[in-house]
Amino acid sequence: MFNFLLNLVGGALNLIVSVLPNSPFKPIISYAKEINISEYLAYLSWLLPIGYILAITSVWVTCISIYYLYSIIMRWIKMIE
Repeated sequence: MFNFLLNLVGGALNLIVSVLPNSPFKPIISYAKEINISEYLAYLSWLLPIGYILAITSVWVTCISIYYLYSIIMRWIKMIE
């Protein structure tokens, strides 16, 4: 019974994916592989430190989420308005 359901869901997903258009990024990705873009990523990372940007953004989002969660809990227990 489980295999039947799994095959049914797999077939439905396969049908949905087959209806979708091809990715518009395939030519860009193949061109990037062709010119060996990994050499230039080091220079781009030096100019725009993406790792640091992601780390700072994740800390910021975490702090804002904690603040809003705290605010919702305090309003729920009616400690603040």
